[in-house]
Amino acid sequence: MKPIPDRILPNFDIKIGGSTSIDITKKGINRGFGIRKVSEVFGIPISEMLFFGDKLQESGNDYTVREIRVDYIII
Repeated sequence: MKPIPDRILPNFDIKIGGSTSIDITKKGINRGFGIRKVSEVFGIPISEMLFFGDKLQESGNDYTVREIRVDYIII
């Protein structure tokens, strides 16, 4: 059986955003999407960007930036 959040909000991604927040976004709208959009709108190649985050492990809310291979620093 799917977890309760997946059953209640099937079109959304839910991630723990830290010790005091929860990120709830439409599926596909995440930090990786934001970086791709910044690249597109401002013409900055992803290879020239640097991301700072604290939850870059696979279950973390920053993980999608690793999937698009942007350079990152764990803070």
